[in-house]
Amino acid sequence: LPGTNFVGYGRFAKFDANMRPVAEYDAETAASMTGFHGVTHTVMHPDGKSIAYITDLGMKVHRFDVVNGKCLPDLVTYPGGPEYTRKWTTGVAYRQDGTLLLLRGSFIDFISPEGKSLRTIELDEYGYAMITASRDDRHVFTTNIFTGVMSKVDLETGKLTMFPVDGGQAAFGGFQFARNGKGVYFISDENAEFLHLRHHDPATGRGSVITKDIPWDVSSFTQSRDGKRLAFITNEDGRSVLRVVDTDAYRPLALPQLPVGVVGGLEFSPDGKRLA
Repeated sequence: LPGTNFVGYGRFAKFDANMRPVAEYDAETAASMTGFHGVTHTVMHPDGKSIAYITDLGMKVHRFDVVNGKCLPDLVTYPGGPEYTRKWTTGVAYRQDGTLLLLRGSFIDFISPEGKSLRTIELDEYGYAMITASRDDRHVFTTNIFTGVMSKVDLETGKLTMFPVDGGQAAFGGFQFARNGKGVYFISDENAEFLHLRHHDPATGRGSVITKDIPWDVSSFTQSRDGKRLAFITNEDGRSVLRVVDTDAYRPLALPQLPVGVVGGLEFSPDGKRLA
């Protein structure tokens, strides 16, 4: 940020049903090897009362109480050191029973609500830094930021299936299973100059580029629980711009003007009327 030594403050912002800013909260963050102390990944707990979040390549999983607007005790804290090299926290997703799927570069760690490791699934190589779970709790999508490969992982068998990409490889910035069970949303620069928000239906093989008319990189997105809205952030000359569209025809919804800044996480409330 201009005039400071910070790349974002890692705060949480609350908006009302009309996307008007309501409140902003400070969030605890952990030191990382990159020096970036902002919030990089967030996920809403299935009960809608708290958010789990991490700092870039940190050693903690933080929690934030969205009902009372305050930080909760950390879910997980690792001591760090040489034995934890390449075992940083790199992504978070929840199963419906409250088990946290903690991505740690080259494996998925199943974390209980009490913060205990239940089991792990090894991935094919190091570099995975995005994860999202299917509604049936059976699969996750995860992407490798070094190779540009996105894969589907069976959480019961551990089987890993690579996602097909036209041209071989592409950069991926995030993905979520569609709430209606038909396909997946993801960010990619496949055959494009910019990182676009896309939809792909594996059943039909058809895909669409939702942000094809926006000449900026999409940095993050989220969808409402009923699957009727998509919110996404574009990076426009270092400034985060929020947009919300419906999922019927991807029509943009009117939003109030928001303060200039950098957005590091995005989540709908359970009723789909607010963003944090």
